[in-house]
Amino acid sequence: MAYTKGMRTELVVSTYNTPHSLKLALASVHWQSVQPDCVAVDDDGSGKETADVITAFAEAYGQDRVRHVWHEDKGFQKNVILNKAIASSTADFMIFMDGDCLLHPNFIKRHVETAHRGAFYSGSLIRLSRAITDAIYADAHVHAGMFDQSWLKENGVSKSWSRYLKSAPFPFFIMAILDRLSPVRRSWAGCNASTFRDNLLAVNGFDETMPYGAEDKELGERLRNFGIKARHLRYTAPILHLDHDRPYVDKERFAQNRIQLLETRKSGKTICANGIEKRDTF
Repeated sequence: MAYTKGMRTELVVSTYNTPHSLKLALASVHWQSVQPDCVAVDDDGSGKETADVITAFAEAYGQDRVRHVWHEDKGFQKNVILNKAIASSTADFMIFMDGDCLLHPNFIKRHVETAHRGAFYSGSLIRLSRAITDAIYADAHVHAGMFDQSWLKENGVSKSWSRYLKSAPFPFFIMAILDRLSPVRRSWAGCNASTFRDNLLAVNGFDETMPYGAEDKELGERLRNFGIKARHLRYTAPILHLDHDRPYVDKERFAQNRIQLLETRKSGKTICANGIEKRDTF
């Protein structure tokens, strides 16, 4: 079943104690050519500053269109709060981004117009340097023109061919063809992905035992095993990624996650035991 106009959509924004970047990420929602029906900020235990940013956004965007999904800070538990957002959502179609990213003006539009029950979609990101990120923070202002070739070149972003293509420089029909032709493996990208909520429920959501490192891709492998096809929006739904440190990275657990990802891929596993529902067997 393909997208219909009656489909309820929700943008899920993941965040943790980075109110400065979250404010800019939410600002990029305002300039979307197609707006989601709801924005859920899934918050992995942030404090008052983050809550204040969300409150201000809700006042501007619409109180009934924004929800703050929060739990107590117990370390990196992104998958846990994502599952809470999924379980409590009333949307048909869910689009995921991180709170340190800026959305291309057609980001929501592209995810929504391609929506199909039997697929999940992943776009790409353009990483900004620490210097550019710091300059953006200092200016405290973002705008849709940051995806224009003039801004990207001026800031030294589009130096590589890959980054250039990710910025959607050509007419849409050309970029859509490149989406289909891209040889890059299709996987769930936690900062830029979408699918129907029913698909997420069918595989029991994210595996809550997995810390940072391939925890998003593991969900994508279970969706594929379930029969949900992976599709690229690599060149038609880009985002700009603000640079930041990752103090939560555990190299040993990261390596274990990679092993678990490969096991899921090879085994055909579709359900995780410790997901939205807690199961003894799967």
